[in-house]
Amino acid sequence: MNAEARDGQVREFFRCQFPSHKRFMQMVRDIVYRLSLQAGLDASAAFDMKLICGEAVSNIIKHAYEERDDGSVFLEYYVRPDHVEMLFKDMGLQKPIRPDMAADLTDYREKGLGLFLIRELSDYHFYDQSGKTGTTLVIKKKRPV
Repeated sequence: MNAEARDGQVREFFRCQFPSHKRFMQMVRDIVYRLSLQAGLDASAAFDMKLICGEAVSNIIKHAYEERDDGSVFLEYYVRPDHVEMLFKDMGLQKPIRPDMAADLTDYREKGLGLFLIRELSDYHFYDQSGKTGTTLVIKKKRPV
């Protein structure tokens, strides 16, 4: 993990790129869990981040790259003074993401469970599809003060 103090906001950051293949999911989830513990999150919050990571990467592989393993997934993890932040980026297809796709567990339709978990386990999330291709998912989770 690198330290960045230019703006006074980021304490540490981690960046990686990996292929859109499911065999990398466990490794990336474990990295996120360990980074979260190092950032001061308790085991429960770190596990939440691990679950979010798994759902985000799974969605990228399934929807953006349609199960192809020739795409790239980008992960950025930032430790900020009051929260941690993860960014997931892909250069795949943009699929519409609507709030009703992750309604609640009583409306389980074989789809949207990952979006529901991302929404419920994070303190903030945002999907950016402003580019011509790809999606960026921003996740924030508060750190203990």
